[in-house]
Amino acid sequence: MEHERTVETGELFPYNPEVPERGRLLRAATLLALGAFVILTWLPRAWAAHWIADDWCFAVSSVRDGFWRSQALVYNSAAGRFTVAFLYAVFTRLGPWAARWLSIGAMAVWLFASWRVAKSRFTGLDAVAAAIGFVATVLNAAPDTYQPLIWTGGLLTYGVPVIGATCVAASALARRNALAVILAFITGGCSEVAAVAQIVFATVFALMAPRYRRGHLRRCQW
Repeated sequence: MEHERTVETGELFPYNPEVPERGRLLRAATLLALGAFVILTWLPRAWAAHWIADDWCFAVSSVRDGFWRSQALVYNSAAGRFTVAFLYAVFTRLGPWAARWLSIGAMAVWLFASWRVAKSRFTGLDAVAAAIGFVATVLNAAPDTYQPLIWTGGLLTYGVPVIGATCVAASALARRNALAVILAFITGGCSEVAAVAQIVFATVFALMAPRYRRGHLRRCQW
């Protein structure tokens, strides 16, 4: 069992105590069961996805005005969400049938990215359970999962930034900094909220990282 000495008292206290193997398996199995239930109850709604509202407008514009000009019209007259305009121009050309696969594919990417992040802390079944549990927790806490993760327009505007943030974390933990920057740029072009969130997170990280490094070095000295 690992221990750590406090700076103030010099006393030892247990840090990250080991969990018995049976307890670890029970914890992982419970998390897997609950997480799988939440995701599987979402899946039929995603399978029934179809174009609604703005999806048809973007599809018509992409065909009538052309691939690039339709994006310029959206950027200059509707919103500066350049990633959304580009993805709309790409996916609407595939037809309405692509809506369900776009939603389910996005969920698959999210689960994979969450698993890559979980691998930095857990191994084996624990990593899988942590990834599924994380995604299921976000789904369960969301007021609605149709708009940000099933409706094509909502997925591109609100769902992709959340999934992209997980992908950025996975890339950063794998020390693929260039990929993390590219993904951050792409997700920042999905919505103004996503761009502001990235600025806030980056600012907090810049302020907290030096303090964390000093604290980590101090613990290592003990």
